[in-house]
Amino acid sequence: MSSSRSSSPLSSIASINDEVNESVEDTELKEAFHLVSDVVERLKIVENVAPERQHDMHDTIQLLGDGALQANHKVAVSGKSTLLNAVLGCSLLSVSDMGAACTSVVTEVSYGAGPHVLATVVYKTRQQWELDLKLLLADVQDAGDSADNDVLYARQNLRQVETVDWCAPSLLGTLLDDEAVKSKLDTTTTVSSDAKEMGQQLQLLWQDYLWPLVEIVKINGPFPVLRTGITLVDLPGHGDADVVRNQVADRYMQDANTVLLVSAVQRAIDDDGIQGYLKKYLSQMIVDGRFRENSVVLVLTQNDVVGNNDFITSNKDEEIKKNQGAIQKLEKQIQRRNERQDPKVPQLRERLSSLQAARKALVFERQGDLAERRIVSVTKALQQKCQALYAEISQLPGARDSPCVPIFCVGSSDYLFFLGLQNNQVESRVFSSKDATRIPELHDHLVRVGSQHTVQRAIDLLSLTYRLLTRGPSIPEGQTRYQQEILDLENFCIGRVHSLVDSVNDVLTKILGEANAAIDEARGQSPYVFQTIAQQCKWNQYLALMRRHGEFGSINLNVRLTAAVAESASLRTRWHSGFNEEIPALMSECAKDLQTRVLLTVRKLAEKVQKPLDKFSQSLDTSVERLFTRVETLVTVQQRQSSRIWAPAIKRALAPQYASVADTSPGHKRFDRMKANEVFLEQSAQTIFQTLKTDIQTSFASCIHLARSELLVGLHQTLPDVPLFLTGEPNLDGPSVFARILEEKEEMIFETMDILKARVTVQ
Repeated sequence: MSSSRSSSPLSSIASINDEVNESVEDTELKEAFHLVSDVVERLKIVENVAPERQHDMHDTIQLLGDGALQANHKVAVSGKSTLLNAVLGCSLLSVSDMGAACTSVVTEVSYGAGPHVLATVVYKTRQQWELDLKLLLADVQDAGDSADNDVLYARQNLRQVETVDWCAPSLLGTLLDDEAVKSKLDTTTTVSSDAKEMGQQLQLLWQDYLWPLVEIVKINGPFPVLRTGITLVDLPGHGDADVVRNQVADRYMQDANTVLLVSAVQRAIDDDGIQGYLKKYLSQMIVDGRFRENSVVLVLTQNDVVGNNDFITSNKDEEIKKNQGAIQKLEKQIQRRNERQDPKVPQLRERLSSLQAARKALVFERQGDLAERRIVSVTKALQQKCQALYAEISQLPGARDSPCVPIFCVGSSDYLFFLGLQNNQVESRVFSSKDATRIPELHDHLVRVGSQHTVQRAIDLLSLTYRLLTRGPSIPEGQTRYQQEILDLENFCIGRVHSLVDSVNDVLTKILGEANAAIDEARGQSPYVFQTIAQQCKWNQYLALMRRHGEFGSINLNVRLTAAVAESASLRTRWHSGFNEEIPALMSECAKDLQTRVLLTVRKLAEKVQKPLDKFSQSLDTSVERLFTRVETLVTVQQRQSSRIWAPAIKRALAPQYASVADTSPGHKRFDRMKANEVFLEQSAQTIFQTLKTDIQTSFASCIHLARSELLVGLHQTLPDVPLFLTGEPNLDGPSVFARILEEKEEMIFETMDILKARVTVQ
């Protein structure tokens, strides 16, 4: 249906969801978000904005409307439901034997206002399920009686669908058209209850024979730890034997704001698995430009586990040994005297009971003492390993520049016991209080991380709101008394931006040179990589590898073929220093130059204008900061995309060969087919890796083009602040709605911004 009514684009913007704003339980943050919401709501109905400004206004208000929703900082946690239950303070996620099922389903937990917990279960689409089925069925059919982990997982998934007639002629069609299956595909189920009942309902879901159909579970509830904008993502455990679970975890780990790597404290120092994953995610975050303070957190669990095989000793050991000797001696004495019916036996039994109680207290003290000593020993050792890893990965001369990797040694089970949620425990095993378990410490850390992220978002929104009110309706005059000064300023700023872009281009050119060298190295190694994989694979594994386009189990042909690119020491060093140090430094220097020159120009004219510079200075700061933040984000996104070109590029180049081999069946010529793949690689390596070079070059060229465009467009949006400030009032058609709102909200906006900026500084 169409309408002939003419209206401003501003009136078509959807209203802001106030309920989501209420999810921020923080007075200052609420004030910031409500300020933004109020301004946006009042400006939606304005119809008299100058036509030249309408599109820009529409985009800005749309951004504010979206941004006023609660900031979202995703924290990926790999498959430790007991830990997450402790952090959330409730028995929400499954930790039973059926937990093996739920760990293959991603569960996102975020804050929601209100007394109840809301869970939304999203089922796979028919297309997703059909693709999964084809892979699973092919694995099972190729495998025969194989007991490989991948095959066992495929059988487990298929047999979970208990309604299936396993004797049906077409199992694929049966699994797709089964009525129970069809009723779930492309659907969502929403459940609302308290946290305890929600945990029970989710447990029933994991026990449901259709749980393999679940794509994701999203949970919202009044969890205090999430109130500042954290979303906890419960993922399959890292190092899981199942390829599907590992791939799910890796996808989320790659894009999460923070990664919580979880390991048992007793084996954390020497655990090759956790060390490997720590190096993997540190490497990924460094080349992605995401490695900052708190981007990786180590959480060591089971510090409340009682054990006698600790790698450290306690000063209580000798005392316990003496006590145990006294108990054994007294027990023998009681046995002898009891045979003689000695009347002193009751007194001896009382003494024995006292010694046993003392021993129990000593053992409890010993466990607490061991836990504390473990914390000191393990934390120190892991901090040194993290620093060494960072220095190795980034190739920096020393580890002093390494961002901090927070380490928490926690006792989740004891903490849940103190909350009354661990029904299988009659007493705490190690710790005497909730605080001693260190879970509250981890809880507070996550709250701070979320607060920093959300506070910064609120500051950005307030800055944009102020700019919207001061610039939104204005069309700066083309002629002013200060035309020459403004023209000189504009030329300087544009020239400085071009200089910055040229400098960034020089940095990218150096990185590209290292990338080309690394690609050439990978090309030379490609035949040997394939030979190694071919020797390792059984035929059914080889077919699965081809069918999954080079990714199967622990073997990823695409990644191995390009390992020399991604892991090249020279490329890694140049990539890290260029993207994470040189380019940010160049942009920071340019931003300061622009601010200094603009303020210098305006200050010379301030006496003639007779206006205070403080508000203009703050407005300029926010405008320039926002401009360079946008460009920095653009470069970081380009950096991340470029670092992930390698494997997909190889996959695309090898797709025809994958398809050809995957269509073959086992037979006496299977090794000939493997050899054909090797020959294909040798013959195609030049083309494949030249394509990779072209892709990375195109990516960098795109980065420069977009950066130049963003800077110049943003600069032309910022420079009109100067003539607007000098000429006085903005041009308005009709009532000065913007001016009235600005007069009413200006002081409040700046006061709130000052408070939030102070909080960021303190944190």
